[in-house]
Amino acid sequence: MPPKSNQQPNGTLAFKQPKIETSKSNQLDIPTESHSDPSNKADSQTNTDTDKNKLSVVESKGDIFAAPSNSLLIHACNCEGSWGAGIAKAFKTHCPSAYEVYHAHCISHGPEDLIGTALLIPTFHGGGADDDSTLTTAKSTRKTKSKTAGNQHLKSSEQQQQQHKHQHFIGCLFTSRSKGAKKRDSPSQILEATGSAMRDLLEQVAKQQSNSKGTVEEDRLSSTSVNDDAEDDEGKKKEQNARNSRAVEEIRMCKINSGLFNVPWEKTKAVIEGIDVPEVKTDSEDGKSKAVPREIQCIARE
Repeated sequence: MPPKSNQQPNGTLAFKQPKIETSKSNQLDIPTESHSDPSNKADSQTNTDTDKNKLSVVESKGDIFAAPSNSLLIHACNCEGSWGAGIAKAFKTHCPSAYEVYHAHCISHGPEDLIGTALLIPTFHGGGADDDSTLTTAKSTRKTKSKTAGNQHLKSSEQQQQQHKHQHFIGCLFTSRSKGAKKRDSPSQILEATGSAMRDLLEQVAKQQSNSKGTVEEDRLSSTSVNDDAEDDEGKKKEQNARNSRAVEEIRMCKINSGLFNVPWEKTKAVIEGIDVPEVKTDSEDGKSKAVPREIQCIARE
């Protein structure tokens, strides 16, 4: 059946158009709101905070051993107790007693126990760079310390303070079980051990920071005179506590693994910069918190 139509006077047909109602809402331009997910903002903030907790490496040229007092000097080591070549030999020359501690530590532990771990050695210089003494809490080094020529008990406050003015920490990263082109670990093994060892070292530094409460008064009390063996042992304990109370203020490192271990430096650097820094803090003598340094100055020889 054809649709109904109205007859116009001129004879034409006009179909009635259906009425289309427009809702009030369609007549108004309603701005579209962008609903951002609050969790995205939180995730972004979290990522930023996470990046701030990572280690950063700043490269420069110079002498790593010219670092200020209370600096941590890091290098990669084998697990055989040898600092016979490369930058390790330079560490042995500058800090012979640190080498004695490292060597004794390797003798007391097998390669499988050492790989991927670290050894933090507080080292103190007296009148000259070659007159060094080393104290560490490692049990395996107690006998070795007594053989170190520079490790003598200080008998005056002046001498004690002088040694504190020339303090370095030596950080040994056990990144390869052995040495030599045929015996060293593969690059992938070395990189894996580097990440683990660096984390271990930072944990030890964090513990060192938590004990950083030393003052000049503690130095004075630790420098007791020695009259017999009992007093000598007690004096050494006080001296060790005072020395171990110092905090790490800067971290310096050579281009570890890139020499005798033959691992490209950029790969090692990427591993280091992916490591989170421990959040352990403590109140120092001036009332300010001491955190583990997040910046490592990588010093290359000129």
